[in-house]
This record gives sequence, structure tokens and C-alpha cells, in this order.
Amino acid sequence: MSEKEAKRITVIQAAIEGKCTNQQAAERLGLGVRQVQRLKRKLERGGSFAVLYGNDLPDRQSEERH
Repeated sequence: MSEKEAKRITVIQAAIEGKCTNQQAAERLGLGVRQVQRLKRKLERGGSFAVLYGNDLPDRQSEERH
């Protein structure tokens, strides 16, 4: 995991824990607030792997489609 990837996980986790706002996380990562919200959801559902590689858990994807 690169420093950039580690920072992304750390900042998103801080936002989930309420240590910073979505706006603050977005500014730290150079992203929009909406993208931070998406990343928070991905981290909660699929862990750091989902955030880093854009994958979600396969069973969750199929459940959401049906």
C-alpha cells in the first residue's frame, strides 16, 4: 500500500469515527464531499480492499441488484 493509499484509508476512517467531517476529509484528500461519502460506505461494507481497488463484496452487489 502506497502512502497515498494509506492516507486515504486513514482519513476516511477518521470521518467514519467522527474525528473529522466529510468536508474536512474531502479537503485533505482533494476530493468532493460526495466522493468521501461513497468511500465511507465502501469502507464500511467492503473494508480497505474495496476502497483501494474499487471492488465491493460480490455477494453484496448481487443482493443489491435483486
